[in-house]
Amino acid sequence: MILLVIPVMLTGGVVMYAYQIIGTELQIEAVMVSNQHVWIYENDSSFAGFEIDNIGGQDIIIDKIEVRGVEVLWATIHYFKAPLIVTDLAS
Repeated sequence: MILLVIPVMLTGGVVMYAYQIIGTELQIEAVMVSNQHVWIYENDSSFAGFEIDNIGGQDIIIDKIEVRGVEVLWATIHYFKAPLIVTDLAS
């Protein structure tokens, strides 16, 4: 009986520990900025573009964008939200 109870209890502890690790990993906030481009024209106008990917487990809210410490007005910001595409990498 003891040989049966001890492995079950140890397995339960391992499962609880793994559940805690996975639960904290899913709540990580992570953002990746890539594909940065800047266009400068002869009339002293310039434009910048970049891609923001939310690679964390939670939604993000972008409430301010700064360039060299100066906040950019929302009236001058244009954005495109790409649809979520899930691909099966196993096939």
